[in-house]
Amino acid sequence: MRSSLPRRARQKEQQIAKAMAQLEQQLGHPPSEEEVAAALGWDLREYQEALRDTGGQLLYLEDLSADNASFAGTYLRDEGEDLPTLLGAARFQRDLNEAISKLPEREKLVLALYYQEDLTLKEIGQVIDLTESRVSQILRQAVLRLRGSLVDWQEQA
Repeated sequence: MRSSLPRRARQKEQQIAKAMAQLEQQLGHPPSEEEVAAALGWDLREYQEALRDTGGQLLYLEDLSADNASFAGTYLRDEGEDLPTLLGAARFQRDLNEAISKLPEREKLVLALYYQEDLTLKEIGQVIDLTESRVSQILRQAVLRLRGSLVDWQEQA
């Protein structure tokens, strides 16, 4: 769970998600790792270490279903915040699908291999010729992008 992360890691996680959302709005496309790192005033290595330090918190396929409020409860809300009442709505599913469709191709591929094909991070790394650690970072980055997109939705609800 997110609450088990150290405070500093949660702060970094929030900084990254916020920077991604702001850059995507400014640029009109999902920002690259380099763009996010630059916006945060970090070099690429610092950014990738921050992704690693935010933990291996991943999403589970059942968390992505429109009728499952645990996704928002676990990944979107801040501690002490009430869940929005519209989480079960078809709009959430539509907006989630739209957010996924806007991800960079490599992140969509990693999500698909992990959640649809049920491959391990190591197996994904072998398929796309990356280290297991790098695959984990890409997956984490995709989760943060989705969280940023869905937080915007949550605020509108």
